[in-house]
Amino acid sequence: MHVLGVSHMDSRYDPAKFEAQIYQLWLDHGVAKPVAGGRRFVLTMPPANVTGNLHMGHALTYPTQDAVVRFHRLLGEEVLYVPGTDHAGIATQLVVERELKKEHLTRTGLGRRAFVDRVWQWREHSGGQILSQLRRLGVLADWDRLAFTLDAGPSRAVRTFFQRAYHKGLIYRGAYIVNWCPRCRTALSDLEVVHHDTAGTLWQIAYPVIGTDQTITVATTRPETMLGDTAVAVHPDDSRHRARVGQMVQLPLTERQVPVIADAAVDMDFGTGAVKVTPAHDADDFAIGIRHQLEPLAVIDEDGKMINVPHRYLGLSTTQARELVLSELQAQGVLVGQQEHLHAVGHCERCDTVIEPRLSQQWFLSMKPLAEQALAAVARGDVSFHPDRFTKIANQWLENIHDWCISRQLWWGHQIPAWYCADCGATVVPVADETPSSCPKCAGTRLTQDEDVLDTWFSSALWPFSTLGWPEQTADLARYFPTQTLVTGSDILFFWVIRMLVASLELTEQVPFGQVMLHGLVRDSQGQKMSKTRGNGIDPLLMIERHGADALRWSLLTGTALGQDVRGSEARVVEGRNFTNKIWNAARLLVQQPGDRADPAGANQRIDRWLLDCVAETAEAARALLLSYELGAGAARIQDLFWDRFCDVYLETLKGRLNGPDGPAALSLANSVLADCLIMLHPFVPFVTEAIWQSLRQTERLVATATWPAPEQRYPVERRQIDQLLDLVRAIRNLKADAGEAASRTVLVRVHAHDQSAALIQEEAGLIAHLAGCELVLAGEGDAVWEKALSARTDVADAYLRVGEAASQELGRLERDLATLAEEIGRVQGRLDSADFLAHAPAAVVEKERARLQELAAKHQRALDRRRLLQGGQ
Repeated sequence: MHVLGVSHMDSRYDPAKFEAQIYQLWLDHGVAKPVAGGRRFVLTMPPANVTGNLHMGHALTYPTQDAVVRFHRLLGEEVLYVPGTDHAGIATQLVVERELKKEHLTRTGLGRRAFVDRVWQWREHSGGQILSQLRRLGVLADWDRLAFTLDAGPSRAVRTFFQRAYHKGLIYRGAYIVNWCPRCRTALSDLEVVHHDTAGTLWQIAYPVIGTDQTITVATTRPETMLGDTAVAVHPDDSRHRARVGQMVQLPLTERQVPVIADAAVDMDFGTGAVKVTPAHDADDFAIGIRHQLEPLAVIDEDGKMINVPHRYLGLSTTQARELVLSELQAQGVLVGQQEHLHAVGHCERCDTVIEPRLSQQWFLSMKPLAEQALAAVARGDVSFHPDRFTKIANQWLENIHDWCISRQLWWGHQIPAWYCADCGATVVPVADETPSSCPKCAGTRLTQDEDVLDTWFSSALWPFSTLGWPEQTADLARYFPTQTLVTGSDILFFWVIRMLVASLELTEQVPFGQVMLHGLVRDSQGQKMSKTRGNGIDPLLMIERHGADALRWSLLTGTALGQDVRGSEARVVEGRNFTNKIWNAARLLVQQPGDRADPAGANQRIDRWLLDCVAETAEAARALLLSYELGAGAARIQDLFWDRFCDVYLETLKGRLNGPDGPAALSLANSVLADCLIMLHPFVPFVTEAIWQSLRQTERLVATATWPAPEQRYPVERRQIDQLLDLVRAIRNLKADAGEAASRTVLVRVHAHDQSAALIQEEAGLIAHLAGCELVLAGEGDAVWEKALSARTDVADAYLRVGEAASQELGRLERDLATLAEEIGRVQGRLDSADFLAHAPAAVVEKERARLQELAAKHQRALDRRRLLQGGQ
């Protein structure tokens, strides 16, 4: 089935005309299905959030994966690209709660079962739009294998992981300080907290020492939490406070007294050296409380409101409580100092609410034993990171890892598979994948399942093998696991990559992938990260509508090194569109040529062999770069072959050969090379390459399933010779430009060949003249050099262009430019010579004028040099 024919190649490529039907063509031919026979290459798609709309991060991540997958398919490998979506716990629950609010309903009003049913309904109607948007980008996965993190298979994998880790002692439950979001009303892992440097205040509060007329002063950035203080701590070596250890102090604004304790965790250089200890609302204080057996007192609830405090503070927000506390401290005369203080304040990654450290009963996964396995695997080289600098970052994270808070106070997600016995208080976590009917400890039947759900990343950590059937030993798991490569953004190296690594080693004793390719972020033209709040984002769907998916893909996949951030802009997308049009127009030139095909081997001129060597070299170099995940560098090599060598050189020479004796053979060779170029470009711009392929009458039905070029014969001599002649062509073109001659105008050029190159230039004089746009005069031995001529020297010859009428016109223009530049230089120099200007102008203005003077002087010198050349100077 052909999408279009020769007669349908319009003057411009119209993406909207072809993209949907080409994608369907790939689906109809089962392109994404793994074909047994070659080396296996398996890549797992990061599961896209069901709440997602396509943004520029997606537009980089998924086409990058797709390009890698398409490349390996062209190598003839058995390729499997596994797609999936993520239930995205917090994000999805918030979306559905907003929908309920429109109906004047609440989650709690509906109840858990009805609410979860509503989320499933929303997911069925709206949760798949991100997948259709990925298809618009050309992302081609084996959609029949589409997995969802809440599907039966992945859900069973999650329960199995939890049960095994629990019975091994790696998962435990306890009251610890967690990052609490009052807006989302759930605990968050450290990775879900974004810290912003915030200008705040460090207040000093004097706590009266019981039985004396003295005080001990503490420093705090959160005075409202003092209502939950259970001690004041000092360093045991701090001579300023050593005598106070063991004494009691009065906690201002309350009727409570708390002890002064000594603990080595106190920083003697912070504030006064004495710190308030609030075990229920600070992780360090919680640790101090454990060591000194202090009873924690929670004074902030799940909604960020004050509890367990004097009546006048009850129900206040933390901000309101702070204002009242400061006011009353001031009135009592114990607020003895304050100073500006810059500190990092944690915010919820999802809703940007300020995080409240809070003591809470949560489930945790012990990470240090798992991290040790991962560190060993990295050290052995079982998994490699590209670029390699991320190896050090991964190791640092693994070496300094903390236990992972895996429970979330949500209703949407994998409910924790643990039950509590109302009769004896035992926690029941069944080994089998079942709901327990009775307590194994007391045989009681009053069991209640834990209401919390697991962190979304807990299920994502199992993704490479849960999507292949684990914990069942399926045929897919045996054949396709471990996977070969993971392609994802560097920003989720720890969120996802490291967690997959530790989970896989623990559960399968294998790394989940051998190679990890990490790309950067998409930034705007000024280098700022794109975001809705900054208003600097670009809508990728709009870019596709305006310029086509290939243009967007090319703009993001090229022009940057592996692991570096990408600059995204519509101007870059326009450049991508221009390139797709270049590919289209080159193909259109060839497919619209009349005549029957000839044997391309009949094209045996030096330029033909040069082109074949260029193709062979590029195919080999680009293949090596793409195997090393250097997509940008590989694309640049292919673009150079196609644009600079094939289009600008070979197709230009072909125009003059079509009616000659070897014209049909040269045309066939051009079509063959075009096919090779389309294959190599296909991973980056799949739609336009497939559209053109359908007009080339190739034996392979689809470019998507063609074979990467692997020419065996090389022509290094012809390659070097033609490259040298092309240097001469460029030199002649530059002479024309220097003389002010139009590129299209044929001029007379005299060439003095160097001895070793005389025969080559004689044989290829027609090629040189055609490409340079000149009439070539080959100077004989002893011929005098032209006077008043511009000249250029290359490795093979010296070229001379006489100064003519156009040069005289150019000289006139240069004289006018020189006069204008001299006048402007004089004005700027006058300012800089003025003592009054130097005394009163801002330093930045003075520096700007000095830079301006240097710029003008450089322009003036270039104009002088150009005038000297046109006057016949050397």
